Amino acid sequence: MTKIRALTEADLSEAQRILRVAFGTFLGAPDPEQFWSDLDYVYGRFGAEHTAAFAAEDEEGVLVGSNFATRWGSVGFFGPLTTGPICGTAASGSASSPQPAINWMLGASAMPGSSPLLKAPSMSGCTASSAFTHAF
Repeated sequence: MTKIRALTEADLSEAQRILRVAFGTFLGAPDPEQFWSDLDYVYGRFGAEHTAAFAAEDEEGVLVGSNFATRWGSVGFFGPLTTGPICGTAASGSASSPQPAINWMLGASAMPGSSPLLKAPSMSGCTASSAFTHAF
């Protein structure tokens, strides 16, 4: 079962790699591992004011995805939300859940088991490469 927790500094390199592979694969880049290697969508958001960072890890403690949430007063958004290719596993769907980010943006506890103030849409379908939501 996938566990959602706070992203840590030790996770950043792998979270960045997962993001590049997810977007690179989805967009058909010839070398997804190198896609967007000149852009920073992980390190710059981690620890930024008004931003929370979430990690999804599998039952063995391996990072399989991440999500970032930003809250500015009454405005909130999440993304990028990325996962690795986890189709066909118990993690499918739960790793790509935006619910902790939505709870955090609304001021509720962001950790699983808390009561959601707003229910996230189901993201239980999976693709061969990634599931993601992105907001600039």
